[in-house]
Amino acid sequence: MDITERKKALDEIKKAHQTVSAFNTELEAKVQKKTARIEQLLKQKDEFINQLGHDLKNPLGPLINLLPLVEKNTTDEKYKKMLNVAIRNIGYMKNLVVKTIELAKLNSPNTHFNFEKIQLADLVDNIIESHKFSSEEKQINIKNAIAKDLIISADRLRMEELFNNLINNAVKYSEQNGQISIHAFIKNEQVRISITDNGIGMTKEQIAHLFDEFYKADESRHDFESSGLGMPICKRIVDKHNGKIWAESKGIGQGSTMYIKLPLHQNENNDIEQKNGASEREDNSKKQQSDHDSVAQEIDQLIEQKT
Repeated sequence: MDITERKKALDEIKKAHQTVSAFNTELEAKVQKKTARIEQLLKQKDEFINQLGHDLKNPLGPLINLLPLVEKNTTDEKYKKMLNVAIRNIGYMKNLVVKTIELAKLNSPNTHFNFEKIQLADLVDNIIESHKFSSEEKQINIKNAIAKDLIISADRLRMEELFNNLINNAVKYSEQNGQISIHAFIKNEQVRISITDNGIGMTKEQIAHLFDEFYKADESRHDFESSGLGMPICKRIVDKHNGKIWAESKGIGQGSTMYIKLPLHQNENNDIEQKNGASEREDNSKKQQSDHDSVAQEIDQLIEQKT
């Protein structure tokens, strides 16, 4: 009776083991199917946004070119004001469409970056010079404290876009006679860059949503120069460089600091990270399979011993 009961119990354990194994296999298949579906939907979303952007961009062209001419040749002040409102709205729409297309491109896996050696201080100097008019208008002092010999591997055009967005925001949200400082230092083969201003600052809630698409803080919600896509674009650019971007602020009226961390040697790091990532996934998969096989073997041995 004792042997029969033990054999019955072991048979139940074996069946339970087989059931769990079948359940895990089925669950894994469902996860893979759901993941593939999500990836497909995300791809369709990006393709739709990209096509929509192009479809909207074409009819905006004549309006952008013709409305200023009409406004220039209008003498009635009432109509001039109305045309100015229309021109401002058309400009906002154009900016929104351009940024939307840019974000869709950055989300696409087919978008490739051209990495090259870049002297970071010179690149930042050029961006500061392009904002000279707006910074001088508010009497804002921008200090570039990045060492001249600091070289990074990056896509030049994307880096220019990144710093253009960040410095533009720092100038826009700084008060009259403000201060902006840009620093960088190297640690563990990575460069950490900071852009600090003493402007309007941010709340914790604003920081939490800073990189959300189309998000605008209350102060900029009616700003026609803001599309709500500048910071998401910055994040995508940094992500594509295997980096990290985040913001810190002590609160409203206490300024903000944007931080960026990038690998120094982008090309080499890309290859290494991809190989390491693939190798790590393969090792994890092998380990899980090994653990599964080990448990199955122990159960089978136990069953054999008891029978």
